[in-house]
Amino acid sequence: MRNASLTAYKLALRRLDGIREVWKEEHAAAMDCLEFEAILEVMIELHDVLNGVFTKRRQDVFSGEIEPSSERDESEQKFLQSWSSLAMEIAEELLKHESDYEIAGAEDFRRCMRSVQKQLANWKPARLSKTIGFRVDRLDEEEAADLRRIIEEGAKTGEGRSKLPPSDIPTISNVYHWAS
Repeated sequence: MRNASLTAYKLALRRLDGIREVWKEEHAAAMDCLEFEAILEVMIELHDVLNGVFTKRRQDVFSGEIEPSSERDESEQKFLQSWSSLAMEIAEELLKHESDYEIAGAEDFRRCMRSVQKQLANWKPARLSKTIGFRVDRLDEEEAADLRRIIEEGAKTGEGRSKLPPSDIPTISNVYHWAS
């Protein structure tokens, strides 16, 4: 009787040791996933913040607020290429993790990857708008007064009005395209 309970006890200990080993392995894998999700989060935030900065600069160049800069264009393109290269490596790991776990941020990360790939595929340096109406122009008081006078005279005579129907007039949304 004593032998049987000792054998059952040893068997239970072996099972507990087996469970402990499985738990340690699963715990390590889960912790690895949490760290991986943190990497995805950093990549997403980096993309979103810098994409906003790049888009703002391009809009400012387009409208004439700032001068175009080939150095900035080159730097943006290099960043996007580096981000894309690292993202491709991370995407391979993502597939491995997703075979066992649901990974938070996976879809946002893929959205960022598509955005960067589209930007690189359609890459063009930032440029000033060819349409003068899209440009920002700073006027001093005298120039502003002249412009007011021209507008008031045009309103009286009807001169200077567009002959195009409103739907044919170019807008910033159909002239300026930047990947998002």
